[in-house]
Amino acid sequence: MTEFLVSHEAPIRLGFFFGVLAVMAAWGLLAPRRAPTVSKALRWTSNLGIVVLNTVVLRLVFPVVAVGMAALAAQRGWGLLNAMELPFALAVVIAVVALDLAIYLQHVLFHAVPALWRLHRMHHADLDFDVTTGAVIVEAPTVVAVTAPRRQVPFSIDAITFQPGDTLFSLSRRWSCSVEDIVSLNGLPDERMIGVGLRLQIPR
Repeated sequence: MTEFLVSHEAPIRLGFFFGVLAVMAAWGLLAPRRAPTVSKALRWTSNLGIVVLNTVVLRLVFPVVAVGMAALAAQRGWGLLNAMELPFALAVVIAVVALDLAIYLQHVLFHAVPALWRLHRMHHADLDFDVTTGAVIVEAPTVVAVTAPRRQVPFSIDAITFQPGDTLFSLSRRWSCSVEDIVSLNGLPDERMIGVGLRLQIPR
């Protein structure tokens, strides 16, 4: 079974990815929760094009590292679950929960580390929101996260009123984003044009 997964890792991953993508895309077309503001054909072409580029780069840099490392760990008994005698079902549940927490930590780091955020924020700049939004992530964060599958946590945009004593820097610290993100999202030509009472959109 392990040899089969390692030797067929690429088609298995792609099969699951495109299968889930097709189901979610069809659901979004049949029962959309919000009206699109940008041509879906244009957005999907751009977003999925980035996914293809990301996949090609990942394949060139780390061909089979995720599945290969998992197989090596199982073969040599590395890891807590390999060292413990647990029922298979329980081991699967523990592994999935632990992996999910690791992916969540990864996503937090993408938001907290400025160098990673500058790359990761691409999918937060999408003008609409559908299944392709979560798939958009450029190559560098993926290479950093290559030993764990990806899952994008849905983002939100909060609307606030600029208060006395507020600065763009203090807002960026409070909402865990960058000053550049606030300026870009609100289309501000000059930071000095912000005054008390101005309504701002804050990315999260």
